Amino acid sequence: MDRYWKLNAATTPPAVPDSNAGGYPQDGVPSSDIKDTVPGAWWYHSVTEEIRGAIAKLGGVPDWTKTDQLATAISNSIQSATSRITSDLAEPDGASLIGFEQNVPNAQQRAMLEKAREQKTVEDFEAGGLDDTVQLRNAIAWLCADSGRALSCARTSYVVSGSLAMNGAKDFVWDGRGATIAMAGGVPAAADSQMLFMTSCTSGLICNLTIDGNRGSRTPAEAPAHNIEVFNGCASLMFVRVQSVQAVCDGWYVGTSTPYDQTSVPTDIKLVHCGAKKAYRNNMSVINSIRFRDYFGVYTNATGTLPMAGIDFEPNHDDDCGNADALCVGTTCNDNAGTGFQATKPNTFLRLRDVTAEGNGLGAVGGAWGRLRIDGITLDRYTSSVTRGIIDCSSGSGETSIRKLRARNCNTGSDAKPVIFTHSTATGPISIDDIELVSSQTAAINATSRVTVTGVRADGDNAQYVFLVQGPSAAGSSVRGVSASGTKAIGYISSPDVVVGDVVANAPSASGVLLMFDTAATSAILDGYRIRQPAGVPAGQLAFRFNSAPRHVGSVIGLGHGTDFTSSTIGAFQGGTVGTNIGDITPYPFTKVMPINAQSIPANTSTLLFNGPFSGANPGDAVSASFSQSMSGLMLYAFVESTGIVKTYALNPLGSAVPLSAGNLSMRVLKKI
Repeated sequence: MDRYWKLNAATTPPAVPDSNAGGYPQDGVPSSDIKDTVPGAWWYHSVTEEIRGAIAKLGGVPDWTKTDQLATAISNSIQSATSRITSDLAEPDGASLIGFEQNVPNAQQRAMLEKAREQKTVEDFEAGGLDDTVQLRNAIAWLCADSGRALSCARTSYVVSGSLAMNGAKDFVWDGRGATIAMAGGVPAAADSQMLFMTSCTSGLICNLTIDGNRGSRTPAEAPAHNIEVFNGCASLMFVRVQSVQAVCDGWYVGTSTPYDQTSVPTDIKLVHCGAKKAYRNNMSVINSIRFRDYFGVYTNATGTLPMAGIDFEPNHDDDCGNADALCVGTTCNDNAGTGFQATKPNTFLRLRDVTAEGNGLGAVGGAWGRLRIDGITLDRYTSSVTRGIIDCSSGSGETSIRKLRARNCNTGSDAKPVIFTHSTATGPISIDDIELVSSQTAAINATSRVTVTGVRADGDNAQYVFLVQGPSAAGSSVRGVSASGTKAIGYISSPDVVVGDVVANAPSASGVLLMFDTAATSAILDGYRIRQPAGVPAGQLAFRFNSAPRHVGSVIGLGHGTDFTSSTIGAFQGGTVGTNIGDITPYPFTKVMPINAQSIPANTSTLLFNGPFSGANPGDAVSASFSQSMSGLMLYAFVESTGIVKTYALNPLGSAVPLSAGNLSMRVLKKI
C-alpha cells in the first residue's frame, strides 16, 4: 500500500482521530440517512506503516512496485533461521552456541559443544571386531587425550580380548555405573596382558566398575596378566567400589619398573570400598608405593600359587623405594589360602588399623617387615594349617607394635603355633598390648625374641600356656598385665632377665606348674601374681616354680576355696634362693611347723628345740620362730646352720628352770639378698 494513493495525497500524516469510545463498525441505515462506517485516513496510514515496518524488520526494503515483498521477507527470514539452527545446533560434532549455565553461585555460561565434549560414554566411540576391545580402547584413548574429561559406561557388561592401556590420563573420571569388563575365554595369561594397565595417570577417579579375569575359562599363570595394574608414574588416583574377580595372576598390582627411582613409584593411590576375590596368586600385590591407602576393602579367597595372600606388601629388592607408609583401615582379608596380610623386606612400612583377617590358611599377618604397626585386628577361624604364628614376626622383622587384638576360635592345638610368634632373629623392638584370646586352643604369645607385653586377657581352654618367653634372644623381655580365666597353665619362661608381673589367674585347670621359670630363666623377677581357685586347688597343681634362683619374688597370693594353697603348693624354688629377694607371698613357702614335746628348760641355758632340714634355707637368711604355747619368760632364736639346715633354741635367762608345755614350733625363713 506504499504510496498507492496518488490523488489527494498529502505530505503530512493525517490527524489522529478522536479516541475510540468503544463502539464498533456498522452498516448504514438508508431510511434514516445513517452512513456506513468507513476507514479514515489514519487507518490507512497506520496499516501502511505497520506493513512497511514488518518488511524492514524481516530484512526487506519496502517497494511500492512489488506486491509479494512481505511474503518474500517472511520466507527469507525462515530460511536464515533454519540455516543458523543447522550450523549451530545440528552439526555432526555437536552444538556450539546454545548456552549451559549451572544453577550455582557465580556460575558462568558454557557452550553446549564445549560442555558435551567433556563427558562421553563408551558407546559414543566406534566399535570393531567381535567384542568390545576396540570400543573400550577408543574410549580410553579419548579419556587420556586431554585433562578434565569424564567417561562412563552405558551398558552393564563388556567383553575384551586384550589389554586396555591407560596412559597419561589427567584430572579424569571414569564411572563404570556398575558395569563389568570381562576377559574373553581362552586368552593366554602372558606378559603385557593386564586387563586395565595404568601408567602416568594422575589426579583421577575410577568408580563403580568390576574387572573380571574369567579365570574359569582361561589358564592361570604367574605372569604380568593382572586384572588391574597401577604402574609407572601414577599418582593421586582414587578407586571407589572397583572390584577384581577371578584374576589369572594378581587381582591388583601396584608397582614400577624402576623401583630405585622415587618419581616413578605409584604415590597417593587410594582404594575405597574396593576389593578382589579368587585371584590365582594374590588378590593384591603392593610392590612399591608411597602413601598407599586402602579403606574398607575386602580381599578374599586367593588360591592357586604362593603367596596366595589377601594383600601382599612385598618389594622385589631390600634396598629399593619399597613401600613407604602404607595404610589399611577397616580392610578385610579373609579365607585366602595363604596369609591375610603379608609384609616383607626391610623397606616396607605398613600400618593396619581396625582390620579383619579370618580363616586364612597360613595365617593372618606374616613376613619380615621393616616396620609394622597394628592398631586393631580381629582374628577368627584358624586351625593347625597355619605356618607358625597366626601373626608371625619372621626372621629379620623390624620394629613391631601390635595392640587391640581380638582372637576367637583360633584352634591351632599347639603353643608352637600361637596367636603371636616372634622369631629369635627378629630385630625389633617388639611391643604387644591389649590382646584378647577367647575359646582358642593355642597360646596368645610365643616370644623367642625380646618383647614388651602389657595387657593379655585369655578366657577359656587353651593349648597349654597363655604366654611363652623362650631362648636367649628373648632375654630382658617384660610381660605384665596377664589375666587368665578358665585356661590351663599361665606362662613358661626359659630366657634370662625376664620380668613377669601383675598376673591374675582365675580357676586355671592345669595339674602341673602354672607359671614355670625353667633353668635358663636366670635372674627372673616375679612381682604381682594372684591365683584363685573357686573349687579348691587341683591335685598336683603348683602356682609357680623356679628352676634357677630368681632375682626377686613378691606380692604373690594364692587362694583356694575348699582345698587352699599351702606353703608347698604355692611355689617351689628348685634352683635355690641364693641372691633372691623374697617379699610378700601368701601362703609363705619357706615355713616349717614341728611338734615339740613337753619339757623343762634349765636355768641360764639354751635348749635345742629343732635341728633339721629346711628346704630353701641358705646361710645368711634370717629365720623367725614362734611357739603355740606360753613361753613363761623363755626366748626363741633360730638361724640357718648350713644350706638346708635350720636350728632353733629356747633360751632361759631366768635363775630357775621353766616348764615348756607341748605345742607346735613354727619357723619362717626370711629370704634376703
